[in-house]
Amino acid sequence: MGQFANVQPVKSLGKLFDASLKDSAAIQKCNDELGAWLTKVDKYDLPGRFKAWIYQLSILPSLVASAGLLTTVESLERKISSFLRKWLGLPWSLTSAALYGTSNILQLSFSGLTEEFKVACTREVQQHRDSRDCKVSSAGTEMKKKSLYLQAIGVLNKL
Repeated sequence: MGQFANVQPVKSLGKLFDASLKDSAAIQKCNDELGAWLTKVDKYDLPGRFKAWIYQLSILPSLVASAGLLTTVESLERKISSFLRKWLGLPWSLTSAALYGTSNILQLSFSGLTEEFKVACTREVQQHRDSRDCKVSSAGTEMKKKSLYLQAIGVLNKL
């Protein structure tokens, strides 16, 4: 990597790439940014429901675009869940299924980062598969970075 050691990181499609071309720097930056955003929102003198609203409408959409692997998304969601529990005055033992569930008796209007990530992955696969351009639709999407989730929904590619 000698000749590329002094190359500045490049931002492309919402991700930061350095000379190693690994996602580790982008993942760390995303994790740090999330922590800074949540801490900043936490410092506002607002009721908890407004803080949760700020998360849902401004932080969540930007995270979905820049998130990488499903395991990374799950760790980010754990951090988010702890702040949401704090803001809403919920017990720390409340599970994510209760916080983000859609079939619960009491439904909170939050969608989890993991769920939004899965929807974005599915949308991307369908967009390629159902493209009007025959070259794009016949190419077969190869999305290795999200493969943990795409293997789980492999049925989509067979439809």
